[in-house]
Amino acid sequence: MADIVVPVPDSGAQAALGYSQQSGIPLDYGFIRNHYVGRTFIMPTQGQRTDSADLKLAVVPGVVRGKRVVVVDDSLIRGTTLQRRVQTLREAGAKEVHVRISCPPTRHPCHFGIDFPSRNELLAANRDEQEICAFIGADSLGYLSLDGLLSTVDKADNFCVGCFTGHYPAPTGEDHDKLALEASVSSSV
Repeated sequence: MADIVVPVPDSGAQAALGYSQQSGIPLDYGFIRNHYVGRTFIMPTQGQRTDSADLKLAVVPGVVRGKRVVVVDDSLIRGTTLQRRVQTLREAGAKEVHVRISCPPTRHPCHFGIDFPSRNELLAANRDEQEICAFIGADSLGYLSLDGLLSTVDKADNFCVGCFTGHYPAPTGEDHDKLALEASVSSSV
């Protein structure tokens, strides 16, 4: 299926190592990360996320040229970073790009701190895997299942999986919008 497994630094490193060990496909470092760019998915505007994604990672052409590459990352939220990474891998000469995500599809907003506040921002909210794969430009896409994710921890009932299932540990309100709530709080202060 593939020649190398490439982690998206630094978020995909551990999952890529496990994928490589289980699949028998060698791990190699096809990206160099600029450590002065933060997490792109939490930046407030699409323009900032896109610009930062372009600065965040550089492809190492000699590692990926002519190869079938499995790219492993921890999550796929809006698709900005992975769409650009798939494109840059192809531009660097990768024959195929297969994406593997080490969590289930994020279909619901996080109401408890992570900055993906509404469903309409989430790539997986209204798309199936084939549509997401086409959007990011990959040859294939695979996610870790919820059961697979929860099998890695003790006391799985103690973890919030609301962003995957839509079932939260506390009431959130059907039309909760984190950004609107934050705006209303700051305007009243």
